[in-house]
Amino acid sequence: MIERQLVGRHIGDFAAILGYPLLTPRQAPEGDPEHGMDMYIEQPDRGLAVTVDTSGICTSVQFYAADREAGYREYGGVLPEGLSFQSSRADVRGVLGTPVAHNDRGGVFPPLRHYPWDWFAYEGIKLHFEYDDSLSRVQLVTAMPLPG
Repeated sequence: MIERQLVGRHIGDFAAILGYPLLTPRQAPEGDPEHGMDMYIEQPDRGLAVTVDTSGICTSVQFYAADREAGYREYGGVLPEGLSFQSSRADVRGVLGTPVAHNDRGGVFPPLRHYPWDWFAYEGIKLHFEYDDSLSRVQLVTAMPLPG
């Protein structure tokens, strides 16, 4: 699966894995030093975004559904275990089992939009699934290293 191949790898390896290079922005956006994020590389035309640390190591990959974020196309690659953006929360849990943690609340809590989510420990990485408010569709999948 692509998510396992990217998390923890140097961004220089991405072209061989993805089939195209990820171009890094000239100036790093504001990062979150608490999480070691130095650079957020967006690929809205491919439906994904990547965070890398100061050493160029991938700390997370986000795969977007078409309607999750304005300007993003739906990620066209394969999601884990044959899941898709059409999968419901029940479908995801049926394949990946009981989540390590979850949040059932969605809705708008200004200034942020919150989505219900689950996270799973999956083959050495953390997979975080966000769903629409009806829990009938996956909106975003984030892969990252498992917490400490």
